[in-house]
Amino acid sequence: MFLARTSPSIYMSTCMIGWAAISAATAGVKNYSGLVACRFFLGFVEAVSRTKQVKGGAQANLGSPFQPFYPGALYLLSIFYTRKELATRISILYTGQVVSTGCSGLIAAATFTTLDQVKGIAGWKWLFIIEGSVTALIAVFGFFLLPDDPSVTRWLTEDERQLAVERIHRDTVGRQERGSIMDGLKQALKDPKTWLFCACQNFHISAVSFNAYFPTLVRTM
Repeated sequence: MFLARTSPSIYMSTCMIGWAAISAATAGVKNYSGLVACRFFLGFVEAVSRTKQVKGGAQANLGSPFQPFYPGALYLLSIFYTRKELATRISILYTGQVVSTGCSGLIAAATFTTLDQVKGIAGWKWLFIIEGSVTALIAVFGFFLLPDDPSVTRWLTEDERQLAVERIHRDTVGRQERGSIMDGLKQALKDPKTWLFCACQNFHISAVSFNAYFPTLVRTM
């Protein structure tokens, strides 16, 4: 709801930069208190966690810049694609998340192998620095490339913007008159599909939760 009242390109990109800065700063922690502080602030801009294995089988919960990026991505998809088209696009988004999680271990392994103790910096610190730097760079492009609304998207022509708006207008599910945010919330809570989606999401989280403990499970085999 907040994204609908602000500029998604600025809001999402700013939060991604915040995640990147805090992630890179984690490499400079000296004690447990510093790590807890970083994790506390990272929690404001973090949604989905990725766990990576570090030396000796330990785990580093590096997090992911998916909040508000992930719900923001769903919001942007919903204002550009019709209901019939949304399922495929959301599936692609989910697939990208799974693929990135699968590749994260390879990135961590390459970092530890090639950069450990380079310039006197441990491999796990390099991992935080690299991920933070790359995320910050991508976030800068987000200010210019992420659309705010189909009617004002800079990289679309006037005809394309008009077509995008008309497509969503024709596909609108709810009533045409604008109501309050609470009216929209009540309407969503009364829809059985909302609760079905919540159940599916909880099943999904339960199914992939073993990822956080996978390195430990492998080590004990």
